[in-house]
Amino acid sequence: HPEFTQPPELALPFSLVEIQAGNQLKTPLFLVHPAGGHVYIYRDLARQLGPEQPVYGLQAAALDGETEHATQIEDRATHFIEVLRVRQPDGPYFLGGSSFGGMVAFEMAQQLSMQDQKVALLVMIDTPSPGVPTDISVDEVENDVNILAFLVGMDANISAPLDQIRQMNPDEQIEYFLEYGKRTHKLVPDTSPEQLYHFLHLFKTDIQAQWGYAPQ
Repeated sequence: HPEFTQPPELALPFSLVEIQAGNQLKTPLFLVHPAGGHVYIYRDLARQLGPEQPVYGLQAAALDGETEHATQIEDRATHFIEVLRVRQPDGPYFLGGSSFGGMVAFEMAQQLSMQDQKVALLVMIDTPSPGVPTDISVDEVENDVNILAFLVGMDANISAPLDQIRQMNPDEQIEYFLEYGKRTHKLVPDTSPEQLYHFLHLFKTDIQAQWGYAPQ
């Protein structure tokens, strides 16, 4: 009998992150990043789905530091459809996302349906409806301290004297939130100040895209 050999591992595009390999014969779940571009938050959810379930994160292409961050949800959805087809060429698809990510997943489902592809599952976790106020208001998105507090899960009423933080210079503010985010496990341990600055920029772009989206 010929010796059994494992198939070669699939080279994944930058935007497609394997969170949990699972059983490769099962339909994978693709989860779109929330505002800011990262898929780190889905690691616990993947574990709760059991070791057999393959889970992939769709992260912002702009996290590579070179690619332009698409400002329209429709463009982001088109890109992610191309990316996930590297792993799964045809449906039925399992899609989802938290907050902003749920909105992108919804648009992906619309585009896939137009292409006669079946979306068997669409999960939107805490995704705001169009026109409904979100956790970050229009005014706050121009305030870096408010956004940084939101990104690291800081309760502005209890955890931090935000007025004092606003007296710091921008570099000191970044260092403060970086330390807080790592201590509370809201940020990856090796996050650098430059990465947090970039994260802040991507977050603002995503929120603007969310406000400009009109679902069909």
